[in-house]
Amino acid sequence: YDEAVKAAGGSVVAKEQNAGGYTDFKAQLTKIKGETPDLLFLSGYFPEGSKIAQQARELGIDAQLLGSDGYASQEIINLGGQAVEGMLISTFFDATKDDPAVTEFVKAYTAKFDAEPDWFGACSYDAVMIAAAAAKKAGSNERAAINDALGTLGAYQGVTGTIEFDENGDVLKPLNIVVVEDGKLVTAPVQPTIE
Repeated sequence: YDEAVKAAGGSVVAKEQNAGGYTDFKAQLTKIKGETPDLLFLSGYFPEGSKIAQQARELGIDAQLLGSDGYASQEIINLGGQAVEGMLISTFFDATKDDPAVTEFVKAYTAKFDAEPDWFGACSYDAVMIAAAAAKKAGSNERAAINDALGTLGAYQGVTGTIEFDENGDVLKPLNIVVVEDGKLVTAPVQPTIE
């Protein structure tokens, strides 16, 4: 990702790694603090990420926090508290997006499971709905026919956004960016686009 950061006009000033299950990140964060970063990118999941955010703030690191999809959960806020306020998080699903399909999905999911959907639930829903659309287009439930039809669906509008497949069968779709605002995950004001 160093090349992508450079291409966007930035530079990577430090990299630190940890294995899951750690609770003390102060040694790594102290090294990072010495480089005075503007942005602190965290990959992984919210149990460690919430501690990293808290310890970064305790050490006086005031860099913008950016988390990967493993942070797209109310749990990052429950565990991280004020330390994660303002954190940007990339996710495959934004439950607060101003989109009627998203609103209806959140309503139905919440009624069925008594919990708000996360990106796992939303992506699973879209995967099933895309497979159903491909089966309908193929006129068959046979695996090969569905696979062939997937390549001809074009743009599919799901609850996670517009989904397309490239010539290799890889999914093309932009990420959603949410921000922790007043103790909730909400749509960030700036969103990425596919180029």
